[in-house]
Amino acid sequence: MHSEIKDCLAYIAEHNISVNSAAKMFNLSEATIRRHRYSEHYIRPQCGHLPSLPVDLEVQLATVIRTSARHGFALTKRDVCELVSEYVKGVWNNDNEQGKYLRRNCSFINFTPSEDWVTGLITRHHLSLQKSSTIERIRFDVAKDPFIIYDFFDVLEQVVDDLKIRNDPSSFYNMDEISFCLDPQGGKVIGILGENTKKVTSSAWTSQKSIFYAEPVKCIEIIS
Repeated sequence: MHSEIKDCLAYIAEHNISVNSAAKMFNLSEATIRRHRYSEHYIRPQCGHLPSLPVDLEVQLATVIRTSARHGFALTKRDVCELVSEYVKGVWNNDNEQGKYLRRNCSFINFTPSEDWVTGLITRHHLSLQKSSTIERIRFDVAKDPFIIYDFFDVLEQVVDDLKIRNDPSSFYNMDEISFCLDPQGGKVIGILGENTKKVTSSAWTSQKSIFYAEPVKCIEIIS
């Protein structure tokens, strides 16, 4: 804050004059002085209905959503609605602080929040609604282990040199082991703002630990 604004606010407090008069005396904007004076000396009153869930519970829910997204199990809006609904149903009749709060303030219809409520939750806790990219469990696990990644490329480079195909691009092929989508569910999921969200899937192919990742030598020999 500029020293002129501080001096003006101090003058108002000391002499108990109007903001308009003080702003003219210090040649400052009246709106600026009012904004700073309001933020420093007043507490914004609580307006409207209290939130349906306690603030600390919302923070815990946002943490669960972030953790799920980081581990490849991003939740959709519908998933969050069902999760909150199950919690509210289980706590509603409890004779504790949370149960009393919910009975007094929760406005969910049939104990279930609307998707608009989830949209507000996303905004309040700096989350993001985004289209997820599907990734298989084995790929997700491997992508987090630098030892596996670097070892794979070391073996790959060795095999390329042994087969003497480094300068022969026609000997390299880009292949996809699966020809159909394993997760037909569309829609967007809730992820972390500024981070790409991945949704982990599994299949019989991944349960065999993936020949492409586990045995690069055999894979390249078959291709060549």
